[in-house]
Amino acid sequence: MSGAALQTCLGLVHAYARLRRKLDDELGTLHGLSLDDFVLLDTLHQAGSAGLGSAELERPLGVQRSAVIRQVIALEKTGLLQRSTNSQGLRTIQLRGPARRLLQEAAETAGVVCAAALPSHAQGDVNTDDWIRALCSSPALEL
Repeated sequence: MSGAALQTCLGLVHAYARLRRKLDDELGTLHGLSLDDFVLLDTLHQAGSAGLGSAELERPLGVQRSAVIRQVIALEKTGLLQRSTNSQGLRTIQLRGPARRLLQEAAETAGVVCAAALPSHAQGDVNTDDWIRALCSSPALEL
């Protein structure tokens, strides 16, 4: 029934809004980062030293490439990111040393917030994790 699916998705949206607001507040207060900045830094960290192109950041950040570029430029000015050209001639974005330290500290803060927000039975639950991964990669949510 689409009504039940709608209510589940709206519940997710409301939960995300509350989590986002709390993470923005904690990360901003303690580390000077927005949640969007944290997600960008974490995505680049997961990619490794090769970095990623701006097009590869659109989906995990949930924004258009122009917004990615604006965010990258701001973080580049603070010394957290660098842009370079790889061996194939493509522009890539990488973390700089200070970003790695900041990300590690911010991840601890975000982990505390997330642990407090999630019921203990849902933390690390394979079914919950699989369900979230399936939703995040659902072709039905592609633009």
